Amino acid sequence: MMTVLSVLLAVGASELASNTASVNAILPIVIGMAQGAEINPIGPALAVTIAGSLGFMLPVSTPPNAIAYSSGLLTAKQMIRAGIWVDLIGIIVVLVLISLLLPLVGLI
Repeated sequence: MMTVLSVLLAVGASELASNTASVNAILPIVIGMAQGAEINPIGPALAVTIAGSLGFMLPVSTPPNAIAYSSGLLTAKQMIRAGIWVDLIGIIVVLVLISLLLPLVGLI
């Protein structure tokens, strides 16, 4: 559950700010929360690091989004409509991969 909440927080923050700034702000909090709950912080931390790159809904999320929006060929509504699906699929993929791969390499 900690990993799911961490991923949702990272994706939400990366929609409103730069990806690296979002991860830099959220990662220490997630690590501290995991350690406080006596959970191995590697899973939530890795999930946050990957999920921080899933900002696809708004023009401010990533430079490619800003370039696409500034071309005038896309509206913010179109970007949100398409980006929410990419974000949801990305969240599912990150969570599945984290839950499958970390036990394989002995990190959980």
